[in-house]
Amino acid sequence: MSTKADVYAALNTINRGFADALESLKTLQAEGVLTELCVHDHTIFAKELLAGLNYVILNRQQSRELEDREHFGKMRVTIEERNRAHEENTSARDTGRDALGENE
Repeated sequence: MSTKADVYAALNTINRGFADALESLKTLQAEGVLTELCVHDHTIFAKELLAGLNYVILNRQQSRELEDREHFGKMRVTIEERNRAHEENTSARDTGRDALGENE
């Protein structure tokens, strides 16, 4: 199972790889190995493929992010309830001591 950081790192690597490949096409064009039209067309093909990959990856990752948000939101509520109960118990205990004259 990959971590969230692994997914985003992989996505970054894919995008960086496509950017590097497209830059290499421009270099080959500048060297006269590829024509401007060839580089233009293949840039369009690559960008369409990259956009499709990004869409699929980010759509799935959005689902995971929403699941995490719900899960950790529930945990936060539990912590807040525990802290509130602790504060109420501490306050009640201190109030009881005040009534007995122990806090003077």
